[in-house]
Amino acid sequence: MTEEEDIDALETDESKLVAKYRCRGYARGTCDHESDKPWVGFCPSCGRPYDCEKIKGASKHKKPLTSLFKPKQYLSTGIPEVDRVMGGGFVRSCSFVIAGEPGGGKTTIYLQVCGHLFRKDKRILFASGEQTREEIAQMAHRFGTFDGLNLEDSVVQKGIEENFVILGMENDVYAIVERIKEVKPCFAVVDSLQVVGAGDVEAQCGSTDQVKAVANILTDCGKETKVPIAMVSQVTKGLDIAGSMQALHACDGIFYISKRPSDDKNDERNEKPKNWPWRTLECHGKNRNGSVDETATFEMTSKGLVPVRPKGKLTLVE
Repeated sequence: MTEEEDIDALETDESKLVAKYRCRGYARGTCDHESDKPWVGFCPSCGRPYDCEKIKGASKHKKPLTSLFKPKQYLSTGIPEVDRVMGGGFVRSCSFVIAGEPGGGKTTIYLQVCGHLFRKDKRILFASGEQTREEIAQMAHRFGTFDGLNLEDSVVQKGIEENFVILGMENDVYAIVERIKEVKPCFAVVDSLQVVGAGDVEAQCGSTDQVKAVANILTDCGKETKVPIAMVSQVTKGLDIAGSMQALHACDGIFYISKRPSDDKNDERNEKPKNWPWRTLECHGKNRNGSVDETATFEMTSKGLVPVRPKGKLTLVE
């Protein structure tokens, strides 16, 4: 049994490790309420004065805590610099956010990761609320995702459809969650938190309540499906992550990709950063799976983000 199968087996058997109690009305066919804890008097479900009874075969004891200690399973992004910043790559069941300005490279870096995983014969899902399916496919093609494949071959086309799942202009977070559960990818991207919404939240997309709800729903989906969930977040004019930071408390890692020459908001070079080709990726104060002090530098090209590995000190000049 592999390590992942062992973890799945442990979670599947979890219900067998806890004592179960049920309402005595079960024998009468009037109530099927169950609980991990016993109660005396009225049933919390049917309200009748039935005491509980222990379900036969249930155990009183959980497995020792040490039996739950398993090394984290890192999913390499295919970009060593990104792996280093994130602490080794994406982690199963965890959720991550990359924030940045428009044109900073948020979608680009995620598509490059998706391309790497696709070429490793892994299934990925990319959901965009801002771009069409065709636009995402064209970007992936430009970044070399499908290089070397005969795109005219029907078998190849079917393989791409099955393993590179794209949801274009999808703004319903629950629809995205359902597709993740259906497709069962090894990696899922949602772009972005500010344009995807939950229909049961009475607020506009991008509002504090919506961003918080969407982030929590996607994080819960990752925990349930054991799929790493990568989210894109926009920023405000003040370069802060759009929406309340409370929305990101459930996430396991928050990262920021910057296209500005300086972190100093008063730096004159930041006035016209449009032609600035360099990007920096760093942790934005939270990383449950690694260090918060790592930084990576990239150059934005027509083929995507290219890592920059200076031999000496990198000096920024006007």
